[in-house]
Amino acid sequence: MVPAERQIQPGLYQHEKDQKLISEIMGHPMTEKVFQWLRDQNIDDIYTYVYRESCVRLSRENASDVIRALERACARLGCAEVPEIYLIHDYDRTIEICGIGRPFLLVSSFYLKTLKREGERMMAGILGAQAAAIRVGHHRGLLLIWALDAVLQQMSLPKAAVAALAGLLNDWKRCRMYTCDRAFLVLTGDYPLSIRSIFLNRLPREILDGFRFGTPGDLYREQMERFTHADGLDSLVNIYNSATSDQSWLPLRYQELEKFYQTSGQIEARRADD
Repeated sequence: MVPAERQIQPGLYQHEKDQKLISEIMGHPMTEKVFQWLRDQNIDDIYTYVYRESCVRLSRENASDVIRALERACARLGCAEVPEIYLIHDYDRTIEICGIGRPFLLVSSFYLKTLKREGERMMAGILGAQAAAIRVGHHRGLLLIWALDAVLQQMSLPKAAVAALAGLLNDWKRCRMYTCDRAFLVLTGDYPLSIRSIFLNRLPREILDGFRFGTPGDLYREQMERFTHADGLDSLVNIYNSATSDQSWLPLRYQELEKFYQTSGQIEARRADD
């Protein structure tokens, strides 16, 4: 067990916008009504049962390296529990948080192979970032998004209030990954690897290697500069892509993590290596 004074507290990695929006979402008058409806219908139990019965639970017996990495991350983060983790054979998925009462992780077998190929530190950082997201309540926001998308028609809720909640969730789901990226850096102490993790599974490995993320010769910087200083039509395209994406647009994640690293992130990265 990591002593309390050495545990990584959420304030060290949770992005300010994430913290603000998730607080507003949890305090919204519709939120408890949605959760109560889900409890009344036993939706969380059904939702959880479907995944647990159709996927393989990872354990010390069949994936000791994965479980140990997750346990170490949870100990450093001061998590109340180590989430269960299940393997799903789905090429299009990576890793995600499921459930609400007792959140668990769902990881694609294809993505897990990628993580292992990338090395132990990458795998530990990705798992730890998801544990950090659970620590700050992302599982509750994600289940709300699912509920409003999948079962909203079955709930008798005022449309205007639901629209307001949906608007908050839409903003939040695009900034929540800033928190995960920061947590990866704080846990691993490796800035180049943290940048690389943002693009993992989105670009071929040889292209990832060629960018040399986080080094003085970072070749992605040219694209970042074009994004930052774009004007006219290019600027409008960047704004549109950022606003319509389901998640944080990659250049924004790169930019946000760089800003964090240049301030407190460098200090936390050094602490992670102590």
